Amino acid sequence: MRSLLVAAATATYVVQNRAYITQESVSEVNTQAKISHDIVANEIKGAGFGWPLGMDLDETLLAGQDFMTPTNSTNSTDALTIYGGLRYVGMLFQQGAGLNTLPCPSLPDVYTIPKATSIAVVSPSGEPVRVPLGQIISIDAHEPKQVTNCTAGSDGICTDPANLVLSSRIPEGFPMWDTDGDNMCDRGRPVYVYEDHTYCVDASETLMRIRRGANPATCTGTVTSDIDELAENIEDFQITYALDIDDNGVIDEQNAVPGFDAGDFVSVVAANDRNFIRAVRVNILAMTDREDPAFDGQGNPPSVIEDRNHTATNDKFRRRWMRTMVNIRNR
Repeated sequence: MRSLLVAAATATYVVQNRAYITQESVSEVNTQAKISHDIVANEIKGAGFGWPLGMDLDETLLAGQDFMTPTNSTNSTDALTIYGGLRYVGMLFQQGAGLNTLPCPSLPDVYTIPKATSIAVVSPSGEPVRVPLGQIISIDAHEPKQVTNCTAGSDGICTDPANLVLSSRIPEGFPMWDTDGDNMCDRGRPVYVYEDHTYCVDASETLMRIRRGANPATCTGTVTSDIDELAENIEDFQITYALDIDDNGVIDEQNAVPGFDAGDFVSVVAANDRNFIRAVRVNILAMTDREDPAFDGQGNPPSVIEDRNHTATNDKFRRRWMRTMVNIRNR
């Protein structure tokens, strides 16, 4: 009798434990897919923020970048690089100056920085200033310049932010001023760095966000990159785009069906058309990290996600496919 009770209890425990593990795996994949999906969607909404129209045509910036760069694949995951989003790095000071090193008149008078191709970026709190060599900065959120020269460390960050050489002169008129009454400059106009973020899936099926210098094809960064792991077990990441090439405020028809519909998204965007992207459709296919024994032969990815075909796997993994459309706000 005792052995029967033990056997029954053991069997019950095994069944309940399997159910718990399955429930935990499904909950985890749902959570990971939703969070990563929302992060990507929210950042796409901000693509191009602070990025002046036509910046890619401004030869003085040497940028050569659109506000969004798609990377499409029909037999693997896609990747997307977005530009924009201003990261505050410090205050504009005259070249060579630091916090409280240059005399300033008392407010309401200010010290005016002369025209120059070299500047200083100073932290108001004394924290290290992280300005990458070659990156585009924005002075006062409206004056874009490229940092063309500085003393940089092995990570590509300028180690002497008091001496940054720009792609062109800043106009005269940017002020420095004193806020604590000691007649020394301790404030200036804000300086921001334009960020490029690449979203891609690496060889271990992890959705990555790589800031600066990503290789979308391999989903890798460089020593200058900041790399975040957003979600594991991402089986597919597909992106399509809706365009308004004639810039008339109406999404271009792609399927000869009147009105904006799902058929008006395309997977491949010509280089000359990237600035006409007006909406993005994001697909994330996540899978559990453990097999579900009760799901034998039933685990299959969707046969098609956008322009990528999936073969049947007939495995034991549960999957979650999330799709959403995001409107581009800054174009």
